[in-house]
Amino acid sequence: EKSHSRFLFAPSQQSKALLRSGMEIEMEKCVLLFHFEEQKAQKLKKALSRLGLAVKQVEPEEYGLPLGLIAGLPGSFLFAGRNAGSGSQPAAGPEETEPDQEMLVFSGITRQELDKVLDAMRRSGVSGIALKAMLTETNRFWNARQLVWELKREHEAMHGRLGMAND
Repeated sequence: EKSHSRFLFAPSQQSKALLRSGMEIEMEKCVLLFHFEEQKAQKLKKALSRLGLAVKQVEPEEYGLPLGLIAGLPGSFLFAGRNAGSGSQPAAGPEETEPDQEMLVFSGITRQELDKVLDAMRRSGVSGIALKAMLTETNRFWNARQLVWELKREHEAMHGRLGMAND
């Protein structure tokens, strides 16, 4: 059992070759749900499946895994450690905050598609989710705790600037 789990996250030879060549890997269109109550998650899954999106409710024990791995992005586990400290991590600070409120992470979705997703969420009665992010080449190596910390830091910075602009 122990030796089997060692290979559980190994990327395919094709994805290794793509990563070595620097080619961009196409992301599966999916939405990751963090800290959602089951009823709201089911409502969201129903609305987003109509748009052809895979929806995954992420369990707390997965919060420490790279977001790219959770989203099914090839090579995310293998290369996560390599990028530590290379500027791909959130800005200096505690860098990890346990997700204590709902958060959505969109993977492989264009800006146009995002508008459709947000519209579908509104129409289904799912709104008020403050923490939202697109999976990027940078944050795909972060875990959920790091992303929450960064999103909250950005939110505070934006509100500070907005408050100053209104003075």
